[in-house]
Amino acid sequence: MHHELFFALLGVCGELIVEKRDPQKNIVTSFVFDSNVSPAMLTDGDRQLLQPILHLGYCYRRLSLFSRSPCTVVNSSGSYMSNSLYVHSVQQSIAKTLVAYEAHVASLEQRILASAMEINSNHSGGLFPFSHLLVELRAEMETFPFLCRLVEHIEKKKLHGKWVLELLQAHENSGFPEIRECARLFLANAHRVLYRQMMSWMTTAELIDPFGEFFVSSAKQNELSVDLTRVPLRYFPSSLAEDILFIGKAMKILTDDPSHHQDICRVLHSLSVQTSWNTHLVQESLESLRVQIASALGQRVVVQGQFIKWLRGIKTFYLLGEGDFFHAVVERTFPIFVQPPVQRSEGDLNHGIWSSTLREYQLDTPFSVSLQVPLQSFVYKHLHEIPAGLVLVGAPPDTQVSGLQCMPSSPPVPLACWCRHVQYLSRSFQSCILLKTPLEQTEISFVMQTEGVHVIPTCDKASVNLNSQSFVALQFQFTIVRESTVQVTARLWLTQVEKRLVHETSTLLKYSPDVEILIDYGATKDKEKRLQYGWRVHIQEKRCFECPMNLLTEVEVLSSRKGGVHVGLVLLPGVNVENWSFQKHDEDPWAYVGLQLEVKWPLPLLLTSSALVTYNHMFHMLFRLKRILYALNQTWKQSREMSAASCLLRHDILHVLSNLFLYYQMGVVDVNFNQCVAECEKTADFDVVKRLHDNFVASLAKKCYLYATTVVHAVDQIIAMAWSFCMDPSAMLQIEYRKRIDCLCTVLANTDARELVIQLDYNGYISEQRGVSP
Repeated sequence: MHHELFFALLGVCGELIVEKRDPQKNIVTSFVFDSNVSPAMLTDGDRQLLQPILHLGYCYRRLSLFSRSPCTVVNSSGSYMSNSLYVHSVQQSIAKTLVAYEAHVASLEQRILASAMEINSNHSGGLFPFSHLLVELRAEMETFPFLCRLVEHIEKKKLHGKWVLELLQAHENSGFPEIRECARLFLANAHRVLYRQMMSWMTTAELIDPFGEFFVSSAKQNELSVDLTRVPLRYFPSSLAEDILFIGKAMKILTDDPSHHQDICRVLHSLSVQTSWNTHLVQESLESLRVQIASALGQRVVVQGQFIKWLRGIKTFYLLGEGDFFHAVVERTFPIFVQPPVQRSEGDLNHGIWSSTLREYQLDTPFSVSLQVPLQSFVYKHLHEIPAGLVLVGAPPDTQVSGLQCMPSSPPVPLACWCRHVQYLSRSFQSCILLKTPLEQTEISFVMQTEGVHVIPTCDKASVNLNSQSFVALQFQFTIVRESTVQVTARLWLTQVEKRLVHETSTLLKYSPDVEILIDYGATKDKEKRLQYGWRVHIQEKRCFECPMNLLTEVEVLSSRKGGVHVGLVLLPGVNVENWSFQKHDEDPWAYVGLQLEVKWPLPLLLTSSALVTYNHMFHMLFRLKRILYALNQTWKQSREMSAASCLLRHDILHVLSNLFLYYQMGVVDVNFNQCVAECEKTADFDVVKRLHDNFVASLAKKCYLYATTVVHAVDQIIAMAWSFCMDPSAMLQIEYRKRIDCLCTVLANTDARELVIQLDYNGYISEQRGVSP
């Protein structure tokens, strides 16, 4: 019987020891004695004594199957790839544990058989030492059931990456010594995988993560960041992940210095040989490494990269530091800005007025900068070829594209077409799409991507889903239900981290190969005369979709005015778009003229894309004020034809807008810029310079109220009223002016803009106009 018992300890059943199955799930749950063939010498007490030992054999079989199972998936090329390095680490740890267990069982069997032979040779008789087995296998009887539960949890939840680490770490401080030591050993092996990933990233500055487990990821195009969903935050601080990201980015620049590679390898090797995880030790080691690399990086970026000179150049252009230069630009472009911009306006301005003015003033800057004119309305007709204002994204190189038409393919591959120009939405817009549809099911989506204004969004090749965390989409699905009838299903999707279906309708229409989709977004008055924003869609002049939604409140990026949106179409094969237009009413179609700057590497580590977006928003505000001040100053030529009230109104408007401009440029930009430059010149440490620059950009946005919706709206209203006055100086706008200025003062009173309020109302003149005490 002892032979079968030792076979059972190694997961092999026989006649005496059999498998116990769950009748409902038809799976093995343990090993038991077969009651039909059990020896008479085994009492009920013996069976109860041996049952934990038999369960140990079942656990061995379960763990052995898991450790030998190919933890693989089939990729697109047909080859097999492991789908989790951390699960593979657990498998290897279990395999080593089982090897030690097998040796232990073999040694135990040898000793027991030798003892039995000695007893038989002495003819003394004796009992089989069951209690001795319990004592010898007490460690495995604790750890193996624990490992089985661990394996079951991993397989059931399909854990990988950080979830495996957190699962092991949860048992690192178990009250059972054997389980605690086992968990620490497994966790140390899993951490070696983490250290290898860290070393790969920190030394080579390349992201090699085929299974999506490392916390450094490239969610956006060519933009690496820390994915907190992959960081084991239960014991791994997010600051550690930021340090690792920074070191990897820095090594892209410091590749010619091998000493940094050696330091990284030395630090990670010393951490990997630790038997237990010590957060404070890891944090101190990586922080000291970051300080060392930050100092070398600062020398390369700040000093050799001439960051201070670039920063002065940014002030010159983005913050209108050279007043004479921009006065000349405004003066020379003023006749052009009377008409709305067209497709060639940007090129004409850059090759004409902008470049000639740059040559005339000979500004000393380390970079070249050009004007950017985002068209806020466009019309594309007869799309047999892709015009310069549109860009195709998402189609593989072998996909056949004819105009705005994606040819049939297997499997179907969607085609995304985006307008190159960023759209800044306000109140209403209208888009018209004229397309041809085949006699088969197909679909097209009108998409507004709101994640950022500096990256054209991408499209998932396997579906019409966008690789973006924030977008609004109107999806139109065409299904032929009868020979002359088509069902159009319209769906409104809103995605902010999670995709949500807002509204869905279905409409039956008479089939026609030519389909016109008219999308209206705007406001209507309800019975109580309140404005209600929403979507209205007409297909073939029939209203097919209507849904209330205020984009400015639903989409955070729009409500805070942190950027515009990219407007695009995503279509499946078979749809042929012939015409596409996008129209919206703007009181000033040139309001979003910006600057375009190519930042040379490695300066993007400091002059990030988000910082350039903020600088562009500052340029929008300052350049608009510069233009309207110039226009108001030009109205003096008509002063003889103006009434005294109009002349006084002109001076009042000039007083408000000129003081706003002075506050922005002198009270905010100059003060904070001089302080930032003075501090940056004292140090070459990268982290310090980056913190100073980030604080400077944040101060601009805060003190100029770039993203304070109420303040920006109040300023916009005054600028719009000033343009109305310039168009018709004889218009009686005194009442409207008082409303606008009262709105601005009320809004500023609820902010910390004490300096601006004092500058606007330094002598109590505005307070007297408003009828309030200063």
